[in-house]
Amino acid sequence: MITHQRGVDFYIFDQRGWSSLFFVFMTGSFLLDFGASFALFRPSAKGFWICLVALALGMVYNVIALNLALTDLEGVKQAYIAGRELRGFPANLEATAKIFTPEGIKASILVSSFFGLVAIGALIVIRHYFFGRPSQGDEDAV
Repeated sequence: MITHQRGVDFYIFDQRGWSSLFFVFMTGSFLLDFGASFALFRPSAKGFWICLVALALGMVYNVIALNLALTDLEGVKQAYIAGRELRGFPANLEATAKIFTPEGIKASILVSSFFGLVAIGALIVIRHYFFGRPSQGDEDAV
């Protein structure tokens, strides 16, 4: 989590004095993602809810961070470029000019929300993996 202090997401929260909220999100995400990974190997009803909350928290975080990015697009773009260069990667200035626009950020919100909802839908479809399949007698009663 310490390395996140050089990332764009940290910049988005830190510019508003909300670095503590960033670390609350990161800690919650880390713990829930760890719990969700465990739940996939040891399915239980509690594991289903942990997976669901992990996905929901990820969606909430993305929407908040991307909406905050809309208020300082140039700063976020510069933080992204600096982060890429710090890690030794080139920054495609043409691509960043298209991504860090109000339309690009709004598209990112829609795409990330779509994938989050698809993941939640898939989790609901496979919920029997966590709760167990109804027994033969239960199906006859329905």
